[in-house]
Amino acid sequence: MVCRGGGTVDARDSKSREGFLMRVRFSPAALMQQMLILVDENDNQIGTEEKIAAHKKALLHRAFSILIYNSKGEILLQQRALGK
Repeated sequence: MVCRGGGTVDARDSKSREGFLMRVRFSPAALMQQMLILVDENDNQIGTEEKIAAHKKALLHRAFSILIYNSKGEILLQQRALGK
């Protein structure tokens, strides 16, 4: 599953026998309007900022990772941008 620049993502719920198919639609513009929690070096919340502004200013913010496995136990990997 690969999405670049918006589109549809399919995810399966491994708890059900058949798997529940979920479609999530998003656009790059909507993703960049999200608010991020800004933190200091000790992970203390110090404010919020729109995602695009926080990234342009290289502000430290909270983030998370999602691991996606298929029925074969393989994991989906996303390559990070070279500029990161």
